[in-house]
Amino acid sequence: MLEGTDAHAVQPVFELSSVASLCEETQNDDAVQRFISTFLVLLPGRVSRILHALRAQDSAMAMEAVLSLKITSAMIGALRMEQLCRCIETALVCGDYAAAEGAGAGMAGNTPALAFALDAPLPGRAIVMSA
Repeated sequence: MLEGTDAHAVQPVFELSSVASLCEETQNDDAVQRFISTFLVLLPGRVSRILHALRAQDSAMAMEAVLSLKITSAMIGALRMEQLCRCIETALVCGDYAAAEGAGAGMAGNTPALAFALDAPLPGRAIVMSA
């Protein structure tokens, strides 16, 4: 899935410090909580759209969807999802749909773990992360 498309080690599913930074930057914990809740609600559909575009070999639709998910994933600290998006992006640029679909499968497999990580209460968490 990530082998050969990314020289870095597989990233953790979630990093809390990104959320803390976002809260600090916005000075609005409620807005960040709503953003994360919306991210969680939309995540399955976004992943499904990417997988559909990859199966159809619609590189324009896949690229648009993967870039959007990559950015929002980075904002909230969804490091593995961001990494998988980068892998798909690179594969699409190279025209390697097999690699893109492999990373897409990883994305689908990562979705439940990411949802759990974002929804689970953590000690010292600045905001409540529930949908």
